[in-house]
Amino acid sequence: MLVFDILGWIAAGFGMSAAVPQLVRLWRTGVSAGLSVLMWQITAGTTAAWAAHAFWVGAVQMQVPNLVCASLAVAILWFIARDRGTSFLRSLWLPAVSGVLLFGLDLWLGAVVFGLVMSLPSAYAQFSQFQFMRRSPDLSGISVPTLLVMMVCQVCWVVWAFGVTERAMMVTATVMLVLCTLNVAYYLQRRLRGTAGPVAAVVEMAPGGIEAVA
Repeated sequence: MLVFDILGWIAAGFGMSAAVPQLVRLWRTGVSAGLSVLMWQITAGTTAAWAAHAFWVGAVQMQVPNLVCASLAVAILWFIARDRGTSFLRSLWLPAVSGVLLFGLDLWLGAVVFGLVMSLPSAYAQFSQFQFMRRSPDLSGISVPTLLVMMVCQVCWVVWAFGVTERAMMVTATVMLVLCTLNVAYYLQRRLRGTAGPVAAVVEMAPGGIEAVA
């Protein structure tokens, strides 16, 4: 059991650090190109709900990490709003409402149903990021370490959840692992093709043709 306790703290550490590279990138460059607002709104709301759940059930490994993650997601939303000239306060209504409703569901129907439902917004957040990347010609605002750490974090949570038989986390972490891996694979595929950004420029190629390159 000690092994799984340690693994839980490793997963917690990855979880807390996942958004840090993205936040640092936004702070240094001020560029939010390729980032999905919806993903970070959902991340803020779900991590806040997970933090409340963790305090409710006494799961130490999930308490502070989720509080930190929620705070980092809110900070990222602030940088995105500043870069795009949108309202930061308006971007917080979805995290606030979703966090309260999700924790209310936990109190009403219990941890298993909570875990099942929690997989839905988290999965939608990751799928939103995938769709945003697929449509965006410029992915220069995305932090690769954040994508990778998110994936590794879910690997740790999956092993921990199955090891301690935490059924709610089993479902959520498995779904998230699949989608995080999809985002990493798609980004790497775009990078290898040279279409990840900055926005493609047109160059001449012999004989008489043209080719779009990043």
